[in-house]
Amino acid sequence: EEEEEEEEASAEHAVLPYLEDARTGVKLTGADAIVEYLYAEYLDGAAPSLLVAPSPFVALFAQVAVDARGAGSGDANYNNAPSAPGPPALVRFLRRSRPAGAFYGRPSRVPPQPLQLWAYEASPFCAVVREALCELEIPYVSRPCARGSPRRTQLMRRTGGTFQVPYLEDPNTGVAMFESAAIVEYLHKTYAC
Repeated sequence: EEEEEEEEASAEHAVLPYLEDARTGVKLTGADAIVEYLYAEYLDGAAPSLLVAPSPFVALFAQVAVDARGAGSGDANYNNAPSAPGPPALVRFLRRSRPAGAFYGRPSRVPPQPLQLWAYEASPFCAVVREALCELEIPYVSRPCARGSPRRTQLMRRTGGTFQVPYLEDPNTGVAMFESAAIVEYLHKTYAC
């Protein structure tokens, strides 16, 4: 009982993002530390791309991206945001004071085994699925398959010759599927409380 209280207390003060590398046992928090570790450990020490390397520019760009998303229907404060005087465009801007989607977790059932997501970073369709997995706090293993990656061939073998992402495999139910909208719907029906 005491351990549970300690875990809950530490979860309230958790720093995100968080990475736990099962291969090496390394546990890291913070985007900059995680990016540096991944490049050093898995890309033979190559320097991070300027788009992700720790810098004031990257931090500013990330904040602009978060702010631009605004509040969505998943944000409990969205509909209760205080109204503001002024032109409608300004009021809409002021109501978008909090980010949406994956920034706010939703209750879900934790699957016994992590799901497998075949995707690549540049795809907006894959991003939608990653956000749903994060929003529901469902553990998953990312199988990145960018251009030139040998994982593309692996994925095509698994899918009978088709390369399409996102592709989700759920070892808990035996479901394997394409199409971001269908995957998000499946995740909510299967794991949301």
